[in-house]
Amino acid sequence: MQSDVEQSQLELAIQRRLMRWAGQVHAAATSLRRIRRELEALGLQRGTPLVEATADRIDDLGTYLEIADLERLVGDLRSYAREHPAVVVAGAVGVGFATARLMKAGNA
Repeated sequence: MQSDVEQSQLELAIQRRLMRWAGQVHAAATSLRRIRRELEALGLQRGTPLVEATADRIDDLGTYLEIADLERLVGDLRSYAREHPAVVVAGAVGVGFATARLMKAGNA
């Protein structure tokens, strides 16, 4: 059984990782917004609302990662998995397939 100190260190490490991921997610949203501006500058407004909406959703995910503690994150993931089991299974299959391809490419 883990001591309280080990548990606290683990939670702190996970929280730091979440904050790092949040920063990366916010950076991705910023990149999408830059792409939207470049598309508009080229006169290609047709897809820009979709790009902006995607950037907004990605930004929301970054904010969620910043404010969510580990308990909330695990609880939300469990709830999502119960409500959308097919999506979770498909995601697991996709991750497994991608991992196998990367491992196969690494051996070649």
